[in-house]
Amino acid sequence: MEEEEPGLVERPLYVRFLAAGPGVSLTTTLVVFLALWVYGGDDPLFGTRMSERVVLVLIFGTFLYYFVCAAIKDPGYVGSGWQAPRAAVRHLPMCPHCFQLKPPRSSHCRTCGACIRRRDHHCPWINNCVGHNNEHVFYVFVLSAAAVSYLTTFMLGRLVVNLYVLPGLLEEGVGEDWGVADALDAFLSGPHDGRLAALLVAAFLALVTCVLTSHLFIVQVFMIVDNATSIEILLLKRLHAACERKGLPAP
Repeated sequence: MEEEEPGLVERPLYVRFLAAGPGVSLTTTLVVFLALWVYGGDDPLFGTRMSERVVLVLIFGTFLYYFVCAAIKDPGYVGSGWQAPRAAVRHLPMCPHCFQLKPPRSSHCRTCGACIRRRDHHCPWINNCVGHNNEHVFYVFVLSAAAVSYLTTFMLGRLVVNLYVLPGLLEEGVGEDWGVADALDAFLSGPHDGRLAALLVAAFLALVTCVLTSHLFIVQVFMIVDNATSIEILLLKRLHAACERKGLPAP
């Protein structure tokens, strides 16, 4: 019988950050941060404000703190501080991978190589399971990621407008009653350089992050309200589908 590879629980913590998910998360964060830090000073309206850079460091520092906490915190490995009550031993199932008793609402993660108490899912972006011990940290991480992505999208959009739209409107002598068509014409007729390309790439990454984190945050809020995990919702959907196929009433 072929032996399974050791899971993340048996490896050093730094290995978690070598996967694709954390790599994409950290690279996106670095690109957006550098775009605002390097080119934010060119903004004729807000570039001279020290408060802008202070806010930038604070929001990215908060995001990275909760990112690291969610990635390295024990999600609730069975065996780390959990013992089956004697009266419940005969009623608990045995994990075929860990060969130990599984608490209620727990499941085995092949990536981590362990059973997780109240396991929700294995998040690829932090390369760690979300479970009983770290779910609250994960919620704050998702909230901070959404807040950072919305704020940086606004800051990058404002930077593009101030650097590449307003100067064109002033040159064309457009008054205060300018519209979207005037702004688009000023943008397209203006200079297109490497700085603009970097800002647009960073803005695109921030906007995509907005969509992803907003969806994830809303899903997590609904699951908190329902007191359910992703695995439990998936199993319930499969049960309803099976009952529907067999013409049985859904539970």
